[in-house]
Order: sequence, then structure tokens, then C-alpha cells
Amino acid sequence: LLDLNIKYLTDLGYSTLHAASARAALELIRTQQNISMLITDVVMPEMNGYQLAEKALELNPAIKILLVSGFVANHVTDEAYKKYQSNMLLKPYRKDALANKIRAILDQS
Repeated sequence: LLDLNIKYLTDLGYSTLHAASARAALELIRTQQNISMLITDVVMPEMNGYQLAEKALELNPAIKILLVSGFVANHVTDEAYKKYQSNMLLKPYRKDALANKIRAILDQS
């Protein structure tokens, strides 16, 4: 699935960086100034996608967040869900759905 997402993003004209863990993603965000969006699964080891999003925003308040998941019920608090529900893309999804969601999030002020 990761390779497919990278292919989709590349096909859509986006440059990508891949992090093998939440900690690695935070290190990329800390060291790379040109990251405009974090795309992360909700369910991950170490920390969930909501926690990663919050830490990413602490490091870069301008970063946009896209959360993807096939199942979120047991991994979300009401507060996190309310904050990120418009930034959620449910799996499975097609390339056009990913493209539309990315554009909508990037266009948010």
C-alpha cells in the first residue's frame, strides 16, 4: 500500500519523502523546511496518527495533515476526531479521491 501511495503522489506531481516510523517522520519535519503536508495512517505503533499530527504541528504550524485509515473507532478521542474529521480519507480509496482530498486540504486557509 505504501508503494502504491507513493506512486499515486508521484503521478499527481508531488514530491515525497518516506519515513519508516512516527519518530522518523518527526525528524524529517524537524530537519526539512519544505514539507507542506504530512500523510499518515491513524493506526501505527509508537503513537497514533492523531498524536503524530499534533507533534508535527508543534514543529511546523503551517504543515497540512491528511490522515488515512480503514478503521478509527478505537484509536480516536472525540476531540481528535472533531479536529481532524475533515482531514480524513477512509481506505480503500482511489487515486482521484486522494488527489481531491489533498487539493482540498492544501487549499484550506
